[in-house]
Amino acid sequence: MQHVAFGSSRDYKKCEGSALKALGDAAFQKKDYPHASDLYTKAVETDPHDSTLYAKRSLCWLHMGEKDKAFNDAYTYKGMDVDLSSSCHEQAAALILTKEYGLACKALLSGLKLDFGRGPVGEVSREKSA
Repeated sequence: MQHVAFGSSRDYKKCEGSALKALGDAAFQKKDYPHASDLYTKAVETDPHDSTLYAKRSLCWLHMGEKDKAFNDAYTYKGMDVDLSSSCHEQAAALILTKEYGLACKALLSGLKLDFGRGPVGEVSREKSA
């Protein structure tokens, strides 16, 4: 894999969102959270509708101790993908760091309800017949 170095923010504009996301993932794997968050931010600028970018950037913020930023991105992610239980987990993780334990429990319970309502993967929910 080739390492791509960027000298200025203009160089980021040459990359597509998916390339920036991949570079952010690589930086995250190396635990270079500031660089990963910067790459995810640039990716958000090119594709603001990709909800996973907010989730990934939220994790970066959590690792960097930026609790408010982590919560904001987790909240944005949850707002974009309301039915995803993982968005509830992201929100709860940020709330735990801000010591909002009651709200964190509510977020986790919301995620569990979403998972429970779906049932096992591939199972079709059955309706009671009248």
